[in-house]
Amino acid sequence: MQFILKNIDDTSNLAMILVTCLQKMDQFPAILLQGDLGSGKTTMTRMLVRRLQGGDQAEVSSPSFNVMNVYPTLPETAHFDFYRMEGLGLDGTMEEYLYDPNRLSIVEWINYLPEYLWPDDYILMQWTTEDTVRKIRLSAQGSLGYSLMACLADMGDAKKLF
Repeated sequence: MQFILKNIDDTSNLAMILVTCLQKMDQFPAILLQGDLGSGKTTMTRMLVRRLQGGDQAEVSSPSFNVMNVYPTLPETAHFDFYRMEGLGLDGTMEEYLYDPNRLSIVEWINYLPEYLWPDDYILMQWTTEDTVRKIRLSAQGSLGYSLMACLADMGDAKKLF
């Protein structure tokens, strides 16, 4: 599945569609983000978190220096940034949050975490940019990841972003 985001409104619409699908789930796949610097990963995370219940209380920024931020949303959201983690593993707290399907995990720079440490259930959003256009290729792993992808495919508004 691929989305083409021509402007910030398209990014906002995709975040809204993602939240709508997540709200239908009892457990959640991790959302793994991969793409170049400035491709829109943190912007998408900010928009997604703000649309979750309690998200208006979250101050979303890229956790580049502390690796993980936890936001008071429903579901509770852990936001990871593995940019500075290349070749390193996870500590116990990171594992607790990343692998818990009752929490929403959003991971920027997933390519810096060895694949064998990735969660079993996820959607992978691979971001590329061409001028001001963002292209996002989505793939899924595990039953929760496939459920989220199926919901995204079924959403009427999502078809405008393909």
